[in-house]
Amino acid sequence: MPITEAEVAKHTTQEDCWVIIEDKVYDITSFFGEHPGGDRIMLQYAGQDCSREFVKFHFQYARSLLPDFYIGDLKKAAGSLLSPFAMGPSAGPSLGRRRGDGPRPNPMAGPLPGDPANGAGAGAAQG
Repeated sequence: MPITEAEVAKHTTQEDCWVIIEDKVYDITSFFGEHPGGDRIMLQYAGQDCSREFVKFHFQYARSLLPDFYIGDLKKAAGSLLSPFAMGPSAGPSLGRRRGDGPRPNPMAGPLPGDPANGAGAGAAQG
C-alpha cells in the first residue's frame, strides 16, 4: 500500500524514523547506532525525502542494505510531479551541473556557422 509524504512526516524521532529515498519509504529506526555517519544526520532528514543526500554520499554497499528497511512506495499527491528519481538517474537534472553553467550542449547538433570546427572560422581559407 503506498505511503503519503504526510504519513512519512509523522515519523521524525530516533524511536520512530522514516525517510524517502528515490520514491520509496524506509523505516530506518533500527539503524540508529549503526550508521557510520552518526545518528544526528539521520535525524536531520527524518520524515523527509533525503534522495539527493543519499545518492551523493552512499554507494553500492549502502544501497544493498535498503531492502531490509523498505516499507512501501511513496504515494504522490494528486497534481504533484514525479521526482526525477522515479524515472531513473538520467531523467532529472544532472547532479554534477550547477545553476548558471549555461545550456547543455546538444550532441546531435552540428557545428554552428563560423565555428572553427566546420572550417568557416578564423583562419579558414577564403575562396
